[in-house]
Amino acid sequence: MNLARIGLAVIAAVMVGVPSMAMGAGAGCADTFKGKRITLVVPNAAGGGYDIYARALAPALTDASGVGVRIVNMPAAGGLVALKHAVQAQPNEAVMLIESAIDVIAQEDPPAGMDNWIDMLTPMGTVYTDPEAWFMRKGLELDGATHHLVASVSTFEGNVLPVALASHILDIKVNMISGYAGSAALMASLLRGEADFTSTSLTTALHAAATGEAKVGLVMTEGPAPGLPDIPYLAGAGGEVWKHVQGLPEEQREERLRLASLIAKATPTTRMLFAPASMDKHLLDCLREAVSASIASDGFKTAAEAQQRPVDPQDYEHAKILIDGMLDAFREARTYLTRNPQIVQDARVSR
Repeated sequence: MNLARIGLAVIAAVMVGVPSMAMGAGAGCADTFKGKRITLVVPNAAGGGYDIYARALAPALTDASGVGVRIVNMPAAGGLVALKHAVQAQPNEAVMLIESAIDVIAQEDPPAGMDNWIDMLTPMGTVYTDPEAWFMRKGLELDGATHHLVASVSTFEGNVLPVALASHILDIKVNMISGYAGSAALMASLLRGEADFTSTSLTTALHAAATGEAKVGLVMTEGPAPGLPDIPYLAGAGGEVWKHVQGLPEEQREERLRLASLIAKATPTTRMLFAPASMDKHLLDCLREAVSASIASDGFKTAAEAQQRPVDPQDYEHAKILIDGMLDAFREARTYLTRNPQIVQDARVSR
Protein backbone atom coordinates (compact mmCIF):
# COMPACT_ATOMS: atom_id res chain seq x y z
CA MET A 1 0.00 0.00 0.00
CA ASN A 2 1.40 3.42 -0.95
CA LEU A 3 1.95 5.23 2.35
CA ALA A 4 2.54 8.55 0.61
CA ARG A 5 -0.88 8.36 -1.01
CA ILE A 6 -2.48 7.36 2.27
CA GLY A 7 -0.77 10.32 3.91
CA LEU A 8 -2.31 12.65 1.38
CA ALA A 9 -5.72 11.12 2.09
CA VAL A 10 -5.27 11.71 5.81
CA ILE A 11 -4.07 15.31 5.32
CA ALA A 12 -7.22 15.93 3.28
CA ALA A 13 -9.21 14.28 6.06
CA VAL A 14 -11.69 16.52 7.80
CA MET A 15 -14.35 17.73 5.46
CA VAL A 16 -17.26 19.90 6.47
CA GLY A 17 -19.07 21.00 3.34
CA VAL A 18 -20.72 24.36 2.81
CA PRO A 19 -24.46 23.85 2.37
CA SER A 20 -25.59 24.48 -1.19
CA MET A 21 -28.48 23.60 -3.50
CA ALA A 22 -28.70 19.79 -3.41
CA MET A 23 -27.91 18.24 -6.77
CA GLY A 24 -28.96 14.69 -5.91
CA ALA A 25 -31.83 15.09 -3.46
CA GLY A 26 -35.32 16.15 -4.43
CA ALA A 27 -36.66 19.61 -3.67
CA GLY A 28 -38.59 18.30 -0.66
CA CYS A 29 -35.35 17.10 0.92
CA ALA A 30 -33.98 20.60 1.58
CA ASP A 31 -36.18 20.94 4.65
CA THR A 32 -35.42 17.37 5.72
CA PHE A 33 -31.67 18.03 5.67
CA LYS A 34 -31.95 21.53 7.16
CA GLY A 35 -29.90 21.87 10.33
CA LYS A 36 -28.44 18.35 9.97
CA ARG A 37 -25.00 17.02 9.23
CA ILE A 38 -24.33 13.60 7.71
CA THR A 39 -22.13 11.38 9.86
CA LEU A 40 -20.25 8.66 7.97
CA VAL A 41 -18.91 6.00 10.35
CA VAL A 42 -15.76 4.13 9.29
CA PRO A 43 -14.87 0.86 11.09
CA ASN A 44 -11.11 1.33 10.80
CA ALA A 45 -8.45 3.95 11.34
CA ALA A 46 -7.67 6.92 9.11
CA GLY A 47 -5.68 5.86 6.06
CA GLY A 48 -7.32 2.46 5.60
CA GLY A 49 -9.28 1.43 2.53
CA TYR A 50 -12.73 2.26 3.89
CA ASP A 51 -11.46 5.57 5.22
CA ILE A 52 -10.05 6.50 1.81
CA TYR A 53 -13.39 5.73 0.15
CA ALA A 54 -15.28 7.71 2.81
CA ARG A 55 -13.11 10.80 2.43
CA ALA A 56 -13.28 10.61 -1.36
CA LEU A 57 -17.08 10.41 -1.12
CA ALA A 58 -17.61 13.22 1.41
CA PRO A 59 -17.38 16.20 -1.02
CA ALA A 60 -19.70 14.51 -3.54
CA LEU A 61 -22.15 13.66 -0.77
CA THR A 62 -22.15 17.28 0.39
CA ASP A 63 -22.83 18.44 -3.18
CA ALA A 64 -25.72 15.98 -3.49
CA SER A 65 -27.32 16.67 -0.10
CA GLY A 66 -26.48 20.31 0.53
CA VAL A 67 -25.13 19.61 4.04
CA GLY A 68 -21.75 18.90 5.58
CA VAL A 69 -20.29 15.45 6.09
CA ARG A 70 -18.38 14.34 9.17
CA ILE A 71 -16.11 11.27 9.06
CA VAL A 72 -15.94 9.31 12.33
CA ASN A 73 -13.32 6.55 12.60
CA MET A 74 -14.12 3.74 15.06
CA PRO A 75 -11.40 1.09 14.67
CA ALA A 76 -12.22 -1.35 17.46
CA ALA A 77 -13.56 -4.88 18.06
CA GLY A 78 -13.35 -5.93 14.42
CA GLY A 79 -15.93 -3.35 13.32
CA LEU A 80 -18.46 -4.10 16.05
CA VAL A 81 -18.06 -0.72 17.77
CA ALA A 82 -18.76 1.14 14.51
CA LEU A 83 -21.67 -1.18 13.73
CA LYS A 84 -23.29 -0.63 17.13
CA HIS A 85 -22.82 3.13 16.87
CA ALA A 86 -24.63 3.15 13.52
CA VAL A 87 -27.57 0.92 14.44
CA GLN A 88 -28.14 2.79 17.73
CA ALA A 89 -28.54 6.20 16.02
CA GLN A 90 -31.77 8.08 16.59
CA PRO A 91 -34.34 7.90 13.74
CA ASN A 92 -33.82 11.60 12.85
CA GLU A 93 -30.01 11.37 12.74
CA ALA A 94 -28.36 11.25 9.30
CA VAL A 95 -25.89 8.49 10.18
CA MET A 96 -24.40 5.96 7.77
CA LEU A 97 -21.83 3.18 7.99
CA ILE A 98 -19.37 2.22 5.25
CA GLU A 99 -18.54 -1.45 5.69
CA SER A 100 -18.32 -4.79 3.90
CA ALA A 101 -21.61 -6.71 3.95
CA ILE A 102 -19.88 -9.97 4.86
CA ASP A 103 -18.18 -8.34 7.85
CA VAL A 104 -21.63 -7.35 9.14
CA ILE A 105 -23.15 -10.75 8.34
CA ALA A 106 -20.30 -12.60 10.08
CA GLN A 107 -20.56 -10.62 13.33
CA GLU A 108 -21.62 -12.87 16.18
CA ASP A 109 -24.24 -12.35 18.90
CA PRO A 110 -26.82 -10.11 17.19
CA PRO A 111 -29.26 -8.29 19.50
CA ALA A 112 -32.12 -10.28 21.00
CA GLY A 113 -34.86 -10.99 18.48
CA MET A 114 -32.56 -10.48 15.50
CA ASP A 115 -31.29 -13.31 13.32
CA ASN A 116 -28.34 -11.29 12.02
CA TRP A 117 -26.81 -7.82 12.46
CA ILE A 118 -27.53 -7.13 8.78
CA ASP A 119 -31.25 -7.01 9.65
CA MET A 120 -30.60 -3.80 11.60
CA LEU A 121 -29.24 -1.98 8.56
CA THR A 122 -30.65 -0.71 5.28
CA PRO A 123 -28.32 -0.85 2.24
CA MET A 124 -27.88 2.50 0.51
CA GLY A 125 -25.56 1.52 -2.34
CA THR A 126 -22.34 -0.26 -3.20
CA VAL A 127 -19.05 1.52 -3.87
CA TYR A 128 -17.03 -1.47 -5.06
CA THR A 129 -17.17 -5.27 -4.82
CA ASP A 130 -13.90 -7.13 -4.48
CA PRO A 131 -13.23 -10.87 -4.16
CA GLU A 132 -11.40 -12.09 -1.09
CA ALA A 133 -7.84 -13.31 -1.63
CA TRP A 134 -5.05 -15.09 0.17
CA PHE A 135 -1.97 -12.87 0.36
CA MET A 136 0.99 -15.23 0.85
CA ARG A 137 4.67 -15.13 1.56
CA LYS A 138 6.88 -15.62 -1.47
CA GLY A 139 7.89 -19.19 -2.17
CA LEU A 140 4.68 -20.72 -0.78
CA GLU A 141 2.80 -22.77 -3.36
CA LEU A 142 -0.59 -24.48 -3.20
CA ASP A 143 0.61 -27.50 -5.14
CA GLY A 144 -1.79 -30.12 -3.85
CA ALA A 145 0.53 -31.35 -1.11
CA THR A 146 -0.59 -31.33 2.52
CA HIS A 147 0.52 -28.19 4.33
CA HIS A 148 0.37 -26.86 7.85
CA LEU A 149 0.07 -23.09 7.59
CA VAL A 150 -0.40 -20.13 9.91
CA ALA A 151 -2.80 -17.34 8.93
CA SER A 152 -2.90 -13.87 10.47
CA VAL A 153 -6.37 -12.29 10.57
CA SER A 154 -8.05 -9.28 12.12
CA THR A 155 -10.96 -11.24 13.58
CA PHE A 156 -11.41 -14.98 13.82
CA GLU A 157 -15.17 -14.94 13.17
CA GLY A 158 -14.86 -12.84 10.01
CA ASN A 159 -12.36 -15.25 8.46
CA VAL A 160 -13.85 -18.65 9.26
CA LEU A 161 -15.09 -19.16 5.69
CA PRO A 162 -12.23 -17.78 3.55
CA VAL A 163 -9.51 -19.23 5.80
CA ALA A 164 -10.66 -22.13 8.00
CA LEU A 165 -13.24 -23.68 5.66
CA ALA A 166 -11.25 -23.01 2.48
CA SER A 167 -8.19 -24.65 4.06
CA HIS A 168 -10.26 -27.63 5.18
CA ILE A 169 -11.57 -28.45 1.71
CA LEU A 170 -8.01 -28.16 0.37
CA ASP A 171 -6.74 -30.50 3.13
CA ILE A 172 -4.50 -27.78 4.54
CA LYS A 173 -4.14 -27.65 8.31
CA VAL A 174 -4.34 -24.01 9.36
CA ASN A 175 -3.92 -22.10 12.61
CA MET A 176 -5.52 -18.64 12.62
CA ILE A 177 -3.94 -15.94 14.78
CA SER A 178 -6.40 -13.09 15.24
CA GLY A 179 -6.10 -9.59 16.67
CA TYR A 180 -4.17 -7.75 13.95
CA ALA A 181 -5.47 -4.20 13.54
CA GLY A 182 -5.79 -3.33 9.87
CA SER A 183 -4.27 -4.36 6.57
CA ALA A 184 -0.86 -2.82 7.29
CA ALA A 185 -0.46 -4.95 10.43
CA LEU A 186 -1.55 -8.07 8.53
CA MET A 187 0.98 -7.46 5.76
CA ALA A 188 3.71 -6.80 8.31
CA SER A 189 2.95 -10.15 9.98
CA LEU A 190 4.02 -11.92 6.80
CA LEU A 191 7.22 -9.93 6.46
CA ARG A 192 8.15 -10.67 10.09
CA GLY A 193 7.56 -14.38 9.57
CA GLU A 194 4.67 -14.58 12.04
CA ALA A 195 2.33 -16.03 9.42
CA ASP A 196 2.33 -17.74 6.04
CA PHE A 197 -0.66 -15.88 4.66
CA THR A 198 -3.52 -13.55 5.43
CA SER A 199 -6.94 -13.09 3.86
CA THR A 200 -7.85 -9.68 2.50
CA SER A 201 -9.59 -7.98 -0.40
CA LEU A 202 -8.03 -8.54 -3.82
CA THR A 203 -7.45 -4.80 -4.32
CA THR A 204 -5.53 -4.55 -1.05
CA ALA A 205 -3.54 -7.70 -1.87
CA LEU A 206 -2.60 -6.42 -5.32
CA HIS A 207 -1.42 -3.11 -3.86
CA ALA A 208 0.72 -4.92 -1.31
CA ALA A 209 2.06 -7.38 -3.91
CA ALA A 210 3.46 -4.46 -5.91
CA THR A 211 6.32 -4.28 -3.38
CA GLY A 212 7.45 -7.75 -4.49
CA GLU A 213 7.81 -8.98 -0.89
CA ALA A 214 4.73 -11.25 -0.98
CA LYS A 215 2.17 -12.37 -3.54
CA VAL A 216 -1.51 -12.99 -4.25
CA GLY A 217 -1.70 -16.77 -3.98
CA LEU A 218 -5.39 -17.62 -4.20
CA VAL A 219 -8.56 -15.72 -5.11
CA MET A 220 -11.93 -16.70 -3.64
CA THR A 221 -13.77 -16.68 -6.96
CA GLU A 222 -15.70 -19.20 -9.06
CA GLY A 223 -13.50 -19.15 -12.11
CA PRO A 224 -10.53 -16.88 -12.85
CA ALA A 225 -10.64 -13.37 -11.43
CA PRO A 226 -11.33 -10.84 -14.22
CA GLY A 227 -8.08 -9.75 -15.82
CA LEU A 228 -5.98 -12.07 -13.63
CA PRO A 229 -5.97 -15.45 -15.39
CA ASP A 230 -2.65 -16.56 -13.89
CA ILE A 231 -3.69 -16.28 -10.23
CA PRO A 232 -5.06 -19.56 -8.78
CA TYR A 233 -8.76 -19.44 -7.92
CA LEU A 234 -10.76 -21.47 -5.40
CA ALA A 235 -14.02 -22.64 -7.02
CA GLY A 236 -15.28 -23.82 -10.38
CA ALA A 237 -13.76 -26.01 -13.08
CA GLY A 238 -9.97 -25.74 -13.10
CA GLY A 239 -9.91 -24.15 -9.64
CA GLU A 240 -7.74 -25.32 -6.75
CA VAL A 241 -10.54 -27.33 -5.13
CA TRP A 242 -11.54 -28.88 -8.46
CA LYS A 243 -7.94 -30.01 -9.03
CA HIS A 244 -7.55 -31.23 -5.47
CA VAL A 245 -10.66 -33.46 -5.33
CA GLN A 246 -10.31 -35.35 -8.62
CA GLY A 247 -9.24 -38.56 -6.87
CA LEU A 248 -11.91 -38.47 -4.15
CA PRO A 249 -15.16 -40.46 -4.04
CA GLU A 250 -17.99 -38.74 -5.92
CA GLU A 251 -20.01 -37.75 -2.83
CA GLN A 252 -17.01 -36.19 -1.09
CA ARG A 253 -15.90 -34.50 -4.32
CA GLU A 254 -19.33 -32.93 -4.89
CA GLU A 255 -19.52 -31.72 -1.29
CA ARG A 256 -16.19 -29.93 -1.48
CA LEU A 257 -17.01 -28.36 -4.83
CA ARG A 258 -20.30 -27.10 -3.35
CA LEU A 259 -18.52 -25.67 -0.30
CA ALA A 260 -15.99 -23.91 -2.55
CA SER A 261 -18.85 -22.30 -4.46
CA LEU A 262 -20.48 -21.15 -1.21
CA ILE A 263 -17.23 -19.55 -0.05
CA ALA A 264 -16.88 -17.70 -3.35
CA LYS A 265 -20.45 -16.38 -3.10
CA ALA A 266 -20.35 -15.45 0.59
CA THR A 267 -16.98 -13.76 1.02
CA PRO A 268 -16.56 -10.85 -1.45
CA THR A 269 -15.58 -7.57 0.15
CA THR A 270 -18.64 -5.52 -0.79
CA ARG A 271 -17.91 -1.97 0.30
CA MET A 272 -21.41 -0.74 1.00
CA LEU A 273 -23.06 2.27 2.56
CA PHE A 274 -25.67 1.40 5.18
CA ALA A 275 -28.21 3.41 7.14
CA PRO A 276 -29.86 2.21 10.37
CA ALA A 277 -33.06 0.29 9.66
CA SER A 278 -34.75 2.50 12.26
CA MET A 279 -34.10 5.74 10.31
CA ASP A 280 -37.07 8.01 9.63
CA LYS A 281 -38.48 7.00 6.23
CA HIS A 282 -38.44 10.46 4.65
CA LEU A 283 -34.87 11.07 5.83
CA LEU A 284 -33.92 7.63 4.52
CA ASP A 285 -35.41 8.39 1.10
CA CYS A 286 -33.63 11.73 0.88
CA LEU A 287 -30.33 10.29 2.03
CA ARG A 288 -30.68 7.44 -0.45
CA GLU A 289 -31.14 9.93 -3.30
CA ALA A 290 -28.04 11.82 -2.21
CA VAL A 291 -26.01 8.62 -1.93
CA SER A 292 -27.10 7.42 -5.39
CA ALA A 293 -26.02 10.72 -6.93
CA SER A 294 -22.72 10.95 -5.04
CA ILE A 295 -21.41 7.42 -5.64
CA ALA A 296 -22.14 7.81 -9.38
CA SER A 297 -20.47 11.23 -9.60
CA ASP A 298 -17.28 11.96 -11.51
CA GLY A 299 -15.91 13.76 -8.46
CA PHE A 300 -16.08 10.65 -6.29
CA LYS A 301 -14.62 8.44 -9.02
CA THR A 302 -11.73 10.81 -9.63
CA ALA A 303 -10.94 11.23 -5.92
CA ALA A 304 -11.05 7.47 -5.22
CA GLU A 305 -8.99 6.48 -8.24
CA ALA A 306 -6.39 9.13 -7.36
CA GLN A 307 -5.79 7.02 -4.23
CA GLN A 308 -5.66 3.82 -6.35
CA ARG A 309 -9.11 2.72 -5.16
CA PRO A 310 -11.37 1.35 -7.92
CA VAL A 311 -15.03 2.36 -8.11
CA ASP A 312 -17.97 0.40 -9.48
CA PRO A 313 -21.09 2.03 -7.99
CA GLN A 314 -24.34 0.06 -7.71
CA ASP A 315 -27.66 1.28 -6.35
CA TYR A 316 -29.44 0.07 -3.23
CA GLU A 317 -31.64 -2.41 -5.12
CA HIS A 318 -28.54 -4.16 -6.45
CA ALA A 319 -27.04 -4.05 -2.95
CA LYS A 320 -30.11 -5.79 -1.49
CA ILE A 321 -29.91 -8.59 -4.06
CA LEU A 322 -26.20 -9.04 -3.38
CA ILE A 323 -26.77 -9.22 0.38
CA ASP A 324 -29.52 -11.83 -0.01
CA GLY A 325 -27.22 -14.08 -2.05
CA MET A 326 -24.32 -13.66 0.36
CA LEU A 327 -26.54 -14.33 3.36
CA ASP A 328 -27.92 -17.55 1.86
CA ALA A 329 -24.42 -18.84 1.04
CA PHE A 330 -23.08 -17.81 4.45
CA ARG A 331 -25.86 -19.62 6.31
CA GLU A 332 -25.41 -22.80 4.31
CA ALA A 333 -21.64 -22.80 4.88
CA ARG A 334 -22.07 -22.11 8.60
CA THR A 335 -24.56 -24.99 8.84
CA TYR A 336 -21.82 -27.28 7.54
CA LEU A 337 -19.40 -25.91 10.14
CA THR A 338 -21.95 -26.40 12.91
CA ARG A 339 -22.17 -30.06 11.93
CA ASN A 340 -18.35 -30.24 11.83
CA PRO A 341 -17.22 -28.09 14.80
CA GLN A 342 -13.70 -29.56 14.82
CA ILE A 343 -12.82 -27.49 11.73
CA VAL A 344 -13.23 -24.25 13.69
CA GLN A 345 -11.80 -25.63 16.92
CA ASP A 346 -8.61 -26.81 15.23
CA ALA A 347 -8.06 -23.46 13.50
CA ARG A 348 -8.49 -21.16 16.51
CA VAL A 349 -5.30 -19.87 18.14
CA SER A 350 -4.94 -17.14 20.78
CA ARG A 351 -2.41 -14.43 20.06
